[in-house]
Amino acid sequence: MQAWVDDAQRMCDSTPRHRPLITPAWTTRVKQPRMTDTGLVAAVPGHLMVLTHSDPYLCVTVETYTRRPPVETKGWDNVVEVGYRSPTGSIVLRDSMIGTELPDLSLHGRAGDRTVTYGTPRNR
Repeated sequence: MQAWVDDAQRMCDSTPRHRPLITPAWTTRVKQPRMTDTGLVAAVPGHLMVLTHSDPYLCVTVETYTRRPPVETKGWDNVVEVGYRSPTGSIVLRDSMIGTELPDLSLHGRAGDRTVTYGTPRNR
């Protein structure tokens, strides 16, 4: 099991940093891989879900922008852009199985407009 965890950490450590075409207002990169739950994104009022397979670890970077960023498809197998507006004014991603929670993605209480999720299978 430890070898699997170590392999996942090496994968995240070797993942190139995202180089956005415009400057984000802020960025959070989860430095340790997280287990997750495959689809990619689903959104309904009050819920924005990033769906992944339950077996592999996942490397995560979240970015918030003051304006809509261009969608970058080069190097990604899956790119999904969806509209989302939070009824509470916040967007907080969390893993409901293990309780991992990322910082609020909203910018100054303005939660929504567009989200873009990128995915590439681990076994590349």
